[in-house]
Amino acid sequence: MIILFFVAPFFASVTLAQPAERVPIIIGFKEAQDAGLVRSQGGEIKYVYQHILAIAASVPQQAVDALKKNPKVAYVEPDFEVYALPQTTPWGIQKINAPQAWTAFSDKGTGIKVAILDTGIDTAHPDLRVAGGVTYVIGTTTYNDDHGHGTHVAGIVAALDNGIGVVGVAPEAALYAVKVLNSQGSGSISAIDMGIEWCISKGIQVISMSFGASSDPISLHQECDAAYNAGIVLVAAAGNSGPGPETTTYPAKYSSVIAVGATDSNDVVADWSSRGQELWVTAPGVSVYSTYMGSSYATMSGTSMACPHVTGTVALILKRAAHTPAEVRSILQRTAVKTAGMNGWTWTSAYGFGRVDAYAAVSAAQTLTPDFSVSASPSALTIGAGASGSSTITVTSLNGFSGTVLLTASAPTGLSAALDPSSLAIASGGSNSSKLSVTVSPDTPAGAYTVTVTGTSGSLSHSATVTVNVQTKPSAPQNLKATAGDAQVTLSWSAPSSDGGSPITNYKIYRGNVQGGETPLTTTGNVLAYTDTAVTNGQTYYYQVTAINSIGESARSNEVSATPSASSARSLTVLVTTDKTSYRRGSMVYITVNVTDSSTKSGIGGAAVTVTVTDSKGVPTIRTGITDSNGFVYFKYKIQPKAPLGTYRVTALALATGYDPGNGSTTFVVV
Repeated sequence: MIILFFVAPFFASVTLAQPAERVPIIIGFKEAQDAGLVRSQGGEIKYVYQHILAIAASVPQQAVDALKKNPKVAYVEPDFEVYALPQTTPWGIQKINAPQAWTAFSDKGTGIKVAILDTGIDTAHPDLRVAGGVTYVIGTTTYNDDHGHGTHVAGIVAALDNGIGVVGVAPEAALYAVKVLNSQGSGSISAIDMGIEWCISKGIQVISMSFGASSDPISLHQECDAAYNAGIVLVAAAGNSGPGPETTTYPAKYSSVIAVGATDSNDVVADWSSRGQELWVTAPGVSVYSTYMGSSYATMSGTSMACPHVTGTVALILKRAAHTPAEVRSILQRTAVKTAGMNGWTWTSAYGFGRVDAYAAVSAAQTLTPDFSVSASPSALTIGAGASGSSTITVTSLNGFSGTVLLTASAPTGLSAALDPSSLAIASGGSNSSKLSVTVSPDTPAGAYTVTVTGTSGSLSHSATVTVNVQTKPSAPQNLKATAGDAQVTLSWSAPSSDGGSPITNYKIYRGNVQGGETPLTTTGNVLAYTDTAVTNGQTYYYQVTAINSIGESARSNEVSATPSASSARSLTVLVTTDKTSYRRGSMVYITVNVTDSSTKSGIGGAAVTVTVTDSKGVPTIRTGITDSNGFVYFKYKIQPKAPLGTYRVTALALATGYDPGNGSTTFVVV
């Protein structure tokens, strides 16, 4: 500091008065703010509030008592300073030894891209830094948290080491808010699927998923596997459905995901923490203090809180050295603490391999030899015979690899494969892609084939495979039969021996008046019988049937003929019943068909019965059987867990020697 002295000549001594000491206060008023009163007391006004009857000002000390005694004043209080609460390290961060990892390895997960698939993150929270994100929740336009759960999870992973609030496991990791859960804490599988796809496209390195489902969505399973194959480490909460066995939820149950259970500060597993053979490790999850929406903090419990402790540890591992998802799983397994509750076991369904230890895990992370990976997207193609398809082959640098990778493709007989380009230049930390084109010969049989793409650079060689599901036209329907009746011909047939890899959708009936002269008559659904009533008694008709799938129409079946006539054959009565009128998904429906002589009411044994169960979406399921000596035949129909709701129709066609065909039907409801 520089002090300047100004000197001037004086002929007389002058004593300058010192200004009165001022004190900062807040004056509350009973009816209305009175700025004039404050100024009359020598006050300097700082703020005049809009929503309360008060004024902030600094006034001479002697004015304080005068203001307190003024009848207009409700209160006078000091305008004192407040201070930000000092940063605390939550017990869970201490328990897993994250601070030791920071100190020993100068590793706080700097720049590792971590996606929080949750309710979003409070982007204005002073203890969090959000690098980016996306929302897939309908009705929202930002990834800001409107529930609190996602912000709490994010703080456990990466709350800043900034001297306030709390600190996370990897305080310098790059947080990405992928909002897939709404303000109620729930979300759709489709939104989660899109969230994972976003992570793959953005090069996210770790995905944290503190949510669960009791059923196994196929698409979610595929998305998790795709992310894993892309090199992303996925971590998920095991669920809060314990202590029963095998209570781990999805996606934690997937082999591509690290399942995390919850322990308390004494390393005892929480009673509610889900158990199961998929459980990998445990982590602090009871009374965990972390960030919360509204720039606040909160204490919460659950495997949702345990999961981000492991997510943050993974970020520290990846900052220390590049590792594949499989290597990360192995590091967590080898370095987990065997707690007392494990009773000496290496693994248990409640504790997994033990409680995660960030310091030990980072210590085990090693710098690996430069390498590269080869991946295919999509990794499965469906191609019709005579058609083509393509997949993108991506070569990715690992551990600082850089160089040229030569690509070759091998395909089985009936398929050809080409790569463009066949040589890729890979920069350190980067990736490059080639287009794999696969062509299927017209005469290639239906089935699953494997195309292998191999990348080679020096002594390094890695491969990726693409499964090619070849679809063809179906083979011809089999065993076509025709039964003549009075002004009708009933046809029945068996399904083709091969559907060509694509489900049969329809059958086409051909009819003619001369042998070999059949032309299209009608197209049916996926059923194995048809009754032609547009016929004339005494005229001989010839028939053939073809099968149709998404690729095309099969060759024609064997040819049959029938001559309808006014028959003396007796008629059949077909009664169809089910054991109940309504069912729930997953139930078994027991169907009884009773075939009797319409005149005598006696049971007809040996009748051939075809039963078709058509669901509420029009999809049929067909069964066949023969009646017993009393005219009864029994069928079972399993309602799948994801079957459509609504009315299902059961129809039965009965054929017996000496009788006209008989039909019967009933319905039931799936609720």
